Amino acid sequence: MTLSQIGVTIFSITLIFMCIVGIIGLWKWRYLSKPLRLLDIYILFCLANGIVDIVMVVSNIRNLWMIHWSSLVEISLYSCIYFLWKPSKRYGDLLWAAYGIYVAVWIIGKFSFEPFYFKDVYSGAVSQIIQIGFGSWILFSISKEHKFEWEIDPRFLVVSGIILYASAALFLDTMYNVMLINLPRRTMQVILLSNFLFGIVQYVIFLQAFLCQSKSASIND
Repeated sequence: MTLSQIGVTIFSITLIFMCIVGIIGLWKWRYLSKPLRLLDIYILFCLANGIVDIVMVVSNIRNLWMIHWSSLVEISLYSCIYFLWKPSKRYGDLLWAAYGIYVAVWIIGKFSFEPFYFKDVYSGAVSQIIQIGFGSWILFSISKEHKFEWEIDPRFLVVSGIILYASAALFLDTMYNVMLINLPRRTMQVILLSNFLFGIVQYVIFLQAFLCQSKSASIND
């Protein structure tokens, strides 16, 4: 099996698993908190985006521009989730200030250094840094809570999943255009494959967050 075939297989598995997690989120919807509902909306968006992406690739239609829009939706929904779990008012103010910086970089980039026919290197890096930085702040805050149980706390699970993937994607986002030009095709394919694997791990964590949240709500009912 070639690397291309392996890549298609892993991407297909990612989409299937994404679909399963998204459907479970809808099934457990009435038990989910508002942040987890936003997360499920994001998962379903990613599923639809992935399907369209495959259709465009098969049809030989340029699809790199889709990453720009999906990144904007990602950081917007993640910022809302973070805000709903904000540990302090100062956190919320700084979060939206950082989001404003991202939007400014995103808009300016479309007309100058980061057009749609290149990957969103700079705005992508800003997005990942926001996810990692503000996510770490939330984790630090909840870790100091008296009855903190990381394995059943949806805040810890969701934010950890976001940070995990953002950390893996940060390297790809900052170096993508350079690697695309300079690295052999086979090496680039291996790097992209590892990114898919981190995505699968992230959705496993999100699934656990849905299940532990709904289980807790059912017990309380």
